[in-house]
Amino acid sequence: MDTENAVWVPGKNKESIMKQMIFDCLSYYKGNKIKAAKALGISRRCIIYSVVKYGLREFMSKTVLNEYDTPPEVKEYNAMLKVQSKYNATIN
Repeated sequence: MDTENAVWVPGKNKESIMKQMIFDCLSYYKGNKIKAAKALGISRRCIIYSVVKYGLREFMSKTVLNEYDTPPEVKEYNAMLKVQSKYNATIN
């Protein structure tokens, strides 16, 4: 993948260009985040952050996808249950 000869496209903002570059690179490397990160000259962590930030669902891991799809109300309820179980464990 040739990232050194990337060209700025008039009428597109930096975010949309980054999203497209990350999508194209991940597609080229069949979802391999380490290879895509090396090709783009960024960290694997940055690739994972960008996948979530830009909503590139096809490249999300199952764990991230489950977290991404969980409604806020369910997240709050699950957090409340964790606190409640910790509290109950300290009392007993």
